[in-house]
Amino acid sequence: MHEEYVLEYGRDCIEMHVGAVKAGERALVVDDLIATGGTLSAAINLLERAGAEVVECACVIELPELKVSSMR
Repeated sequence: MHEEYVLEYGRDCIEMHVGAVKAGERALVVDDLIATGGTLSAAINLLERAGAEVVECACVIELPELKVSSMR
């Protein structure tokens, strides 16, 4: 499975093995650095498409000058 997303300087893709997450499992998403929110949003979308429930997100560093997009 994969999810494409837009970066400040281009596009990228995040991937996960089919079956790595089972439907109904709860997930915590941790991102080391959040700039535009694209990677975090893609990870959430990917997990939800796999049937997981994303219950929390955590980011270690934020770059506020890049104005993180609205995150639900």
